[in-house]
Amino acid sequence: MNIAINGQKIKISEEKTILEVARENGIGIPTLCYMKERNNIAECRMCVVEIMSRPGLYPACSTYPSDGMEILTNSTKVISARRKALELMFADHVTDCTNCSKMGLCKLREYASIYGVDDRYYGVGKREKLKDNSTSFLVRDNTKCILCRRCVAICEKEIRVTAIGVNQRSTATNVGFGIELAKTECISCGRCIKVCPTGALNVADDTKRVWKAIYDKKIKTVALLSDETISNFGEFVEDTNHDVANKIVTLLKNIGIDKVYRLSDFDSYYKQQKKIAFEEKRKDEMILDGMCEGFKYYLETYHKELKRFLLEIPDKKTMLAELLKRDCDIFVINIDNCVAKKRRTNESIDYPIDVSITTRELYEIYVRSCVSTYTAASVWECLSEKEPDRLPDELTKCAHIEVEEERDVTIIDGLDRFEQIVINHGLLKYMRVRVCPEGCKSGGGGYFMKE
Repeated sequence: MNIAINGQKIKISEEKTILEVARENGIGIPTLCYMKERNNIAECRMCVVEIMSRPGLYPACSTYPSDGMEILTNSTKVISARRKALELMFADHVTDCTNCSKMGLCKLREYASIYGVDDRYYGVGKREKLKDNSTSFLVRDNTKCILCRRCVAICEKEIRVTAIGVNQRSTATNVGFGIELAKTECISCGRCIKVCPTGALNVADDTKRVWKAIYDKKIKTVALLSDETISNFGEFVEDTNHDVANKIVTLLKNIGIDKVYRLSDFDSYYKQQKKIAFEEKRKDEMILDGMCEGFKYYLETYHKELKRFLLEIPDKKTMLAELLKRDCDIFVINIDNCVAKKRRTNESIDYPIDVSITTRELYEIYVRSCVSTYTAASVWECLSEKEPDRLPDELTKCAHIEVEEERDVTIIDGLDRFEQIVINHGLLKYMRVRVCPEGCKSGGGGYFMKE
């Protein structure tokens, strides 16, 4: 099949949408609601294109090309339609951009700049606006919602939880939980935050607690840094050339944190402790690794009968915090991509971790510490590369010992895969389940999902 997009001749051999074909050939088409195989509802109308010899405009995300089709993605008619779509979205959107949690990363604001929508052409709509901050880990602000339904799709089709949905009809339509988030069956994975194109969904901000601890000179602060945070933070600052880990260490120490430890330095000690926990389990019993907090919340909500199979050992960061606090009074700051860890930290009593912040919150700290986003890039380039602090010897004494787990480990990323395996094969001997489809590196507190 032969088609042409903006005069560029393209040969396609399989059935794909116009949007897929265009992107594969380096032709950009904007989208706000589209997520491949999860949300092809053509709701936002940002991806409309013009097809020669046909009247009207067509959504590229749900329209399939036919042989000989000539498509325009940037005609005057198309640009005008996209501007109108943006104007209508802003008519029902509170443009408090300077105070928005998504400032600098908002797709709606990005497209408004590209298409020259720099003023409000319609009055603010009367759709009911609700702000839900009933939990300690997630905040939903309906004044920023554009009804793209990406959060609904990710929760239903990827996580299989359906804690969020569409309520009401017509101009009263809103996307939310129906009831307060704290009363829903949300497992706090944060995937809805990761796909939200605006500031309608975000993690609860705990950065003020970090700054408060830093400013109190009586408090000794310790930060725990995961490998997933390091790789994810590199995406925020668009840096793949430098040693991001050491630059993060420098940043944290420059703002006043006393000690910074990498979790990877604790690996061998933790594996040894996990081996001991394995040996305490009966050899014929199935084991579920409880390192993923989101998976624990999933079991608590949907499969309480499986909780007895959880390995009775804290996750790596919690164990390290416990050990570091044995001999001294410190304020432990955990930094990773996990929103569920933030929930566990904030809702637990006498928890060894004092505050959990996400990689996204770390980026906010970075931007604020550099005064503005305009100076942040140059400051990042100038940061020296300090090494992380060394853990006490007793916590690394197993580093030279190769610790092998006796059981075969089945690593399952994504609850849909977990359910498929349980349905088709039953419970396996040892299962390490992580809620996020690509493991901890794709956690809800990391960089926003790319399309």
